[in-house]
Amino acid sequence: MKTYFSDEPWVQTYAFYLRTLVFVQEMGVSPSVEFDHLDNDDHPYLLMMDNGIPVGAVRYLQKDEHTVHPDSLCVLEDYRNRSIGFRLMLMIEQKALENGCIFSVIRAHTSTIPFYHQLGYSVASEEYIEEGNLYVEMQKSLIPSLV
Repeated sequence: MKTYFSDEPWVQTYAFYLRTLVFVQEMGVSPSVEFDHLDNDDHPYLLMMDNGIPVGAVRYLQKDEHTVHPDSLCVLEDYRNRSIGFRLMLMIEQKALENGCIFSVIRAHTSTIPFYHQLGYSVASEEYIEEGNLYVEMQKSLIPSLV
């Protein structure tokens, strides 16, 4: 598997393809909600490819000087339960550390809470509904001594 961290159009195109399959088709999120004003050249993606097939992606958003907001993590259905999402999150957190971030915050579908708990995230909000799906905010210190 190869990974690419880039804001190049081809990387974004593959990420959009994965987001369409996972969020729009599987979860029923409206395309007008899934694709937003943050989908531009200012926000790179971390993309994982398997022999030319896009299998996972996550958008890198830096919320502020010290906080990253990994967004739109998605893995192709046939590639789930192979630690791809886990590896993508660890890689995006490493990029964030390199950029001076010390915290990470995410918006997680409630069904993915156990996955994010394994990565060290904790729930930081009440559940809320968006597009008929339940979500929570979760957070993590990227530097263990700041816990």
